[in-house]
Amino acid sequence: MALTGPEVLITSKQDGIFIITLNRPERENRIMPDLMHRLEETWEEFKRDENAVVAILTGNGETFCSGPDLSYLTKEEATRLAPRPPRFYPWEIWKPIIAAINGDAACGGFHMADACDIRIASEKAVFSIQEAQMNFKSTWVGCLPHTLSLGHALELALWGDSRIPAQRMYEMGWLNRVVPREKVMDEAMSWAYRMLELAPVTVRNIKQVIYRGCYMSLVESRELGAALERNLLYMQDSQEAYDAYRENRKPHFTGK
Repeated sequence: MALTGPEVLITSKQDGIFIITLNRPERENRIMPDLMHRLEETWEEFKRDENAVVAILTGNGETFCSGPDLSYLTKEEATRLAPRPPRFYPWEIWKPIIAAINGDAACGGFHMADACDIRIASEKAVFSIQEAQMNFKSTWVGCLPHTLSLGHALELALWGDSRIPAQRMYEMGWLNRVVPREKVMDEAMSWAYRMLELAPVTVRNIKQVIYRGCYMSLVESRELGAALERNLLYMQDSQEAYDAYRENRKPHFTGK
């Protein structure tokens, strides 16, 4: 991907791991038009990259993302655009995505983390969404019941002045792990490396069934799972899994 202008977003690849870093530490990694545009392009690149198995989204510095940078917008634009996080959705990218939340996540920064599949946070991180406090539109708040219970979603959204610590978000079930700040990326990388040992096509099938199954009846979700399973029958990876089991070794999956 060709980069121009300031490095507001840094991408790197390590084995099959696609690492995406918000890089505006002097502004708490706040979202501005260039960063938003670059992030949307980067998610498309990750989606298309056949060698990319799993992604990690993190922030540079002490903050994950403090939401929109209103200094880039007029008052009218701020009211209209500020709450909009980058346009990517977990049900549009079937590869797993890990949020390595190195610090506070607010507003659009919270929604970015909410759209990831696994969330690992610093024990010092604090979380908030401030639509009710700022009188912003509430487009993305409707996604909260997919990652939080109804009561917890209402606690977070209706009381827009709340600043909820990482441990509380873990108790709500929103965070998968809470670790010391210096270990956030190490923990995220350990999850990512575990993913490299799994069958990539099956992983994508599972993610698709889980997300789409949220909107389906039990019968419909089982039918979708069965339909997706058919593409595994004659794969080399299926034979490899069987051979590895018989030979008492780890399988080597290629996605073929």
